[in-house]
Amino acid sequence: FFGMSRITKYGPRVLCLTTAAAAATTAYNSQAAVAAKAEPKANQSIVVVGAGVVGLASAYYLSRAGHRVVCIEAKDDVGLVASYRNGAAFCPAMLTSWASLSQCKVGVRALFFGDKKFQVEWNLFTDPKFWWWGIYYTLSCTPSISRSNTDTLQRLGLMSKACMAEMKSRHGGKLATHEGMYSTGLINVLDGADHLKQITSTFQADNLAALGHPFRHLESNKDIRELESAVSSKWQYATFNDTDTNGDARVFCNDLMDLCKKQGVEFRFGTSVDNLVVADGTISALKTSKGDVLSPDSVVLATGDSSSSMARIAGAFAPVYPVKGYVIEART
Repeated sequence: FFGMSRITKYGPRVLCLTTAAAAATTAYNSQAAVAAKAEPKANQSIVVVGAGVVGLASAYYLSRAGHRVVCIEAKDDVGLVASYRNGAAFCPAMLTSWASLSQCKVGVRALFFGDKKFQVEWNLFTDPKFWWWGIYYTLSCTPSISRSNTDTLQRLGLMSKACMAEMKSRHGGKLATHEGMYSTGLINVLDGADHLKQITSTFQADNLAALGHPFRHLESNKDIRELESAVSSKWQYATFNDTDTNGDARVFCNDLMDLCKKQGVEFRFGTSVDNLVVADGTISALKTSKGDVLSPDSVVLATGDSSSSMARIAGAFAPVYPVKGYVIEART
């Protein structure tokens, strides 16, 4: 979220983080994203660290491409940390760069004026990693970088949705994407006509329209309730985009694990990485909490915000710092 597409300007050793986004971006074709069909360069041995949505998806596609994959997870099952419970938002239309001047203003209001929408704990300011992250965040807040990151995020989101659709088509009922589990669009209710104009006149909205997915403007409660009857009669303005959806990430993780196992992926639960052995800037081995030493051809770090500390051992600096949010589900 925070300027990742421009990290190579400051630290080329984390090129792997930007390459994945670039590959997904180039695979997106204006009207429809097509899942990339990448042939493996060789039958590699790969260790994926982390069994959340990102780690499992990595293991799935790597094993499908013909690689030998071992997935290591510190917890006793998949999807028990950030991928836990029913709070997965799959919203390409809502994606925008958090590294922007507007978000800086939100942070300032939170720090000095008590804005409850975004809170910062004061003990962060004693953490050196927060300051390093803050420098990279600030460098990425220029309008040009912010627009570039928004474009990358939207393309990546649409690419991800296309991959989900392809996966559903391939596996059908074996995946937790059956009708009723996922919504078919997202309504964003707004305070009034000015708010609607503000939302729909942004680069985020213009770029999404250029990619073939414009926001639909809803300017009466009747229009809103035709899409969702549970919306209160007080709301008169909203936007709608059918690219957005949501679902139960934990259920999806379990189903994806089953598919991975059928493709030969080996899972090792209750196992964490104690140390990385680095030679010539390359991870040559992993030492696990079970005393095992693994020597794969490649390593995928998919442990959320803790991936940055692991990557630092290998000489790669990823300016990632955690943010905590909440999702409230109301069943109607």
